[in-house]
Amino acid sequence: MKGNTYEYQIIRNGNGFKGDGYIYSGIDIPLVENRGSLILDVDSTLMAPLSTEIALLQNDIAGDGWDIITVNVSPQATVESLKSRIINVYNIEKQRTKAVFLLGHIPVPYSGRIYPDGHPDHLGAWPADVFYADINGIWTDNIVNSFEASDERNHNIPSDGKYDQNILPSDVELQIGRVDFAKMDAFGLPEEDLIRQYFKKDHEYEHKIFDPIHRAVIDDNFGFFGGEAFS
Repeated sequence: MKGNTYEYQIIRNGNGFKGDGYIYSGIDIPLVENRGSLILDVDSTLMAPLSTEIALLQNDIAGDGWDIITVNVSPQATVESLKSRIINVYNIEKQRTKAVFLLGHIPVPYSGRIYPDGHPDHLGAWPADVFYADINGIWTDNIVNSFEASDERNHNIPSDGKYDQNILPSDVELQIGRVDFAKMDAFGLPEEDLIRQYFKKDHEYEHKIFDPIHRAVIDDNFGFFGGEAFS
């Protein structure tokens, strides 16, 4: 029916495998004029050099139907202090505050004792921005004591500022996303220039200044691999 949105599940069954995906679509769907409030947490070191680009981003976000609450965040802030600021903003207008956008090298929460890729030397805490999106869950830092990972970033010991939870302690209240180009030296450009490029491409996409080619790259180095089919 025109004007309504629908979510479709697409299932493909093959020899020894089953794949599925989802698409959310409709015909003649009206524009969303008001999506609620979004908390834009900005790395304070970027505010001056990228003031023009940040203003452009804010205009694009507002044009998509969001009210924006901008918060300047020091890269040296603790994850606990930033979480408290997010909660304080959220509590002002709980029903309307729907999302958090982390821009720049905002402090990264770590949590758990897991190795999602199956490599034992990766066992430990991993980045968990979802920590900021969970307003009322109980996150602890007094149980896990893990040194197995080869990278010190994944080590997790009691009271080290990295949390214990492998799974979310409660449902999240907020959408969460991050744009962070820190320490990406392989691109040959400083962080500010990488973000500037990203903003330009994002703005041009939002305003249909270019049409992306819909294509994919498959690099298959594992094959079927017992049904996991990594590619």
